Amino acid sequence: MKLLEELNGGDIFIADNIYYLLTTDYKKGKTNDSKRCISLIDGSSRWIDAGIVVDNIPIFTMDKNSTIIAIKETKKSDELQN
Repeated sequence: MKLLEELNGGDIFIADNIYYLLTTDYKKGKTNDSKRCISLIDGSSRWIDAGIVVDNIPIFTMDKNSTIIAIKETKKSDELQN
């Protein structure tokens, strides 16, 4: 689980049992900032408080050989750096 503000544009996350795509749009508020997110259910956009906790999830597709391919690759946080 991460704060929404820790994610990058193009990341997929789940909040309130709805899957969203995070865009790079943001707006500053008097008390908190918001980020524009697109619902993967119906394509509607919504401003979501950047301070909420969300589950970042990977998104995949399949090629013509039924090979699973990550649409946006992420580095493993437990990999050793050389």
